[in-house]
Amino acid sequence: MSKIKGFTLIELLVSMIVLGVMASFFLMNFPRAQMRSRDVQRKSDLDKYAAALERYANDNEGYYPRVNNAVPAHGQLCSDLGLSDCPSDPRDGENSCRGVCRYFYQSDGVSAGPGVPIYISATAYTLRSRIEEFSTSGVDGSCPASHSIFWVVCSGGVRGYYCGRDVDFSNGVCPL
Repeated sequence: MSKIKGFTLIELLVSMIVLGVMASFFLMNFPRAQMRSRDVQRKSDLDKYAAALERYANDNEGYYPRVNNAVPAHGQLCSDLGLSDCPSDPRDGENSCRGVCRYFYQSDGVSAGPGVPIYISATAYTLRSRIEEFSTSGVDGSCPASHSIFWVVCSGGVRGYYCGRDVDFSNGVCPL
């Protein structure tokens, strides 16, 4: 007598339960992985801007483009730096961002006076972008809910996380 080989109902149910648990684990962690990926892209993009700013300063007697108020980096700054491929925030343009998903640039420059190009009078700058991954708890859990977490890149190669508000960045002074 031959016995038909196959899976029993119990074996099929156990397999489906294991696959279901694995799928739910993946779906729960997927949004966090997307946030991390976008944050890594932001850090990389700000490093590209910083490298372009250092090249600009090397060509302009150590001065950076002068911008007293924070401006989106992908605008005039991009053309001043001669970048053909201007990096922008991975979420820039999404309705949920309401203008905060951008890279911002600000310098310490002051007008050098009549006849001197005002765009080459800054000696320090900050670049910044909001970070998603730590937006609810802060980098170490100590950032208040009324603040945001920023990734900041400053002249001189200083970079790191900063818990604060947009108004904390003034005159291109590095908050780190």
